Amino acid sequence: MARLGTELAARIGRALITESNSSFPNPFMESITRANSAQNRFSRLTEPVTRGSSHRSASLNSPLSCSRFLQLGFSATRVHSQLTYLPGKSQMAFSVFNEAKSQSLDLGTETSNSLLASLGSDRCFKNAMEVFDEMNSRGVGFSTIGFGVFIWRFCRNGDLGEVLRLVDAVKRWNSLINGSVIAVLIVHGLCEASRTSEALRALNELRIRGWKPDFIAYRVVAEAFRSLGSVFDVNEVLKMKRKLGVAPRSNDYREFILCLITERRIYEAKELGEVIASGNFPMEDDVLNALIGSVSTIDPYSAIKFFHFVIGKGKFPMLLTLSNLSRNLCKHGKIDELVEGGRVREAYEVLQEMRKKGLDPDISIYNSLIEVLCREDLLRPAKRLWDEMFVIGCGGNLKTYNILIGKFSEIGQTEEAMRLFNHMLEKGLTP
Repeated sequence: MARLGTELAARIGRALITESNSSFPNPFMESITRANSAQNRFSRLTEPVTRGSSHRSASLNSPLSCSRFLQLGFSATRVHSQLTYLPGKSQMAFSVFNEAKSQSLDLGTETSNSLLASLGSDRCFKNAMEVFDEMNSRGVGFSTIGFGVFIWRFCRNGDLGEVLRLVDAVKRWNSLINGSVIAVLIVHGLCEASRTSEALRALNELRIRGWKPDFIAYRVVAEAFRSLGSVFDVNEVLKMKRKLGVAPRSNDYREFILCLITERRIYEAKELGEVIASGNFPMEDDVLNALIGSVSTIDPYSAIKFFHFVIGKGKFPMLLTLSNLSRNLCKHGKIDELVEGGRVREAYEVLQEMRKKGLDPDISIYNSLIEVLCREDLLRPAKRLWDEMFVIGCGGNLKTYNILIGKFSEIGQTEEAMRLFNHMLEKGLTP
């Protein structure tokens, strides 16, 4: 029974945690999620309560205590399908953690670290500290992803002395954590909180403890001082970098970023990717493809930056990545946002690069771009894009004609409007 309880606790905790950022789709999991949700999204759970023949229906929306779920023999797959759509999952996961702790159940290393990362990402630091202390007292190993996300967010508000105490506690139990990656996260968190002097001190403290900051960490601090106009401090940090810094190992960051994306920590993956790209440090192709596809779901501007980072390296994203990027740019008017933000060239370059690689952009992309160009009175680029569509064999649809005819009529170019109208009728399109 103890073994069964441990297994169920771990599965339920994992189901709660891995969906904590479920509003930001993971492109690698979309097909699996669609298949599971179609079958299970609104299903109710019915499982035996005892070894006898009596049964009781239960839903995770009902007021059953977390201990009740640990007692019932629920199918982990069916529990996961229900928990995926419940709000406040990190807090619910923390409740499961408390119930498991009260019954002396071991949730396991993976689940505990996922919970720690989830609570840290959600800024639930009081609960996260309880999980940290429990893991520390039990000797549960900390992972780079679990401790990393937690300490990254915690150090933005936490005292540096407390941050270093937590580092020391982790080092006592686990020597497998990647100290260089953690160093980047700590100094970045401090700099984001405008605590640049403390970030400089942290570089030395972490180096003394054997977690050697790499060039990325030193650059983060140097750039923070540069933004403050402190030339002297910038030069001092750069001297330290040359003397004490170590070259970053791209594979370490590859594993960390891909883990973030897998656990749907898209904001964290985006932030770290931007830090690496801004310093022109190397990133593997699979990481960049994953960043472009995932980040485009929450921040098209950043996705475009990663796109240009790839192009600047003389490479090109995978066709699937471009397809995800173009879809997300169109979704909710992302192309419009680029153009309205004065970034017409970037939106146009995406189309050009896609065509160069033999990928035909969807007509909706052209329509979105032409519509915004017309709305911003950029008629010449709109006409040029229209001409290019016919050159590549992408004839406009009814929406394309309506956009252009409406604009030409608005500005008094009635002859051009009539020409397009007749051309539309010749194609068999009815207004």
